[in-house]
Amino acid sequence: MNEHTHHAPLAGASSTTEEVLAIIVSEEPHGVTADHVARALGLGLDGETMQAALEELVARGLLDRRGLGLGAIYTLTATGATETTT
Repeated sequence: MNEHTHHAPLAGASSTTEEVLAIIVSEEPHGVTADHVARALGLGLDGETMQAALEELVARGLLDRRGLGLGAIYTLTATGATETTT
């Protein structure tokens, strides 16, 4: 395991959070998987690590999740959409 598997990579990183929200809006308006976001960020994270970060955004009310596990699809909530325009 690398150090990224122990910490959600978005914790306290508002610029990365904004990047994730922008990826979801611009690349896949119908939702994306954790693997897709991880690849698009290009930070060398795997889908499992990215999923933990995305779940943090779900808990904050910025994303919705459909499904479970690595196949889950993440979409913006109304609050998340507002964050991408401010």
